[in-house]
Amino acid sequence: MPCRTTTSEIWYLRKLLHYRPARSYEDLRTVDGHQYNTFREAAVALGIATADKEAIACLKEQSEHQTGVALRRLFVILALQGAEGQPMWDECVDELIEDLKPPHGTNVAITMALKHIQQMLYAHGRCLADIGMDNIHDGTTELDRLLNQWDTDELQRFVSDNVDVLTDEQRTAYDAVVDSVQQTSGRLIMLDAPGGTGKTFTTTLILAKLR
Repeated sequence: MPCRTTTSEIWYLRKLLHYRPARSYEDLRTVDGHQYNTFREAAVALGIATADKEAIACLKEQSEHQTGVALRRLFVILALQGAEGQPMWDECVDELIEDLKPPHGTNVAITMALKHIQQMLYAHGRCLADIGMDNIHDGTTELDRLLNQWDTDELQRFVSDNVDVLTDEQRTAYDAVVDSVQQTSGRLIMLDAPGGTGKTFTTTLILAKLR
């Protein structure tokens, strides 16, 4: 099974490399003859890491380079990999709400951050209660959560940076789909082209624009 390379996995990879040498990633993930699927599982099996302690340390370290959305995404990744949510939240709440606190105040920022974390967990079929925290009522519907799962500022930057590099044919397809949606004309458009001609790139850009 291929090794996942999330930010948290890189953290555990480094812990293992400091602890012992290895000839391969598979060797590094093997403890007492059993090959684990992740570096985290191997580190815990060796006793050099505990999920909560190391997750908190990982968040603290990454807070020096990441804030806001990125840090809350890491929080969710760590929780989905087994770290308990409440200890991470209690120790790192200031870092997790840093981007929300100035304009909103502490109490509102906490609520907004918890809602954001809960929305990301929903995308994985989980909720705050599943990671050892109290659920928060956000008053949203499934459609609301679907609409709010994207960072619109990030999507707008992606569109602005890439729309001008479309080829003429890609731009024709892009404009046709976007115009059809924006004008609610209900056209059925099929994108068909040989491999390597940019179908995925064009489709990704269309989705970013519409979202």
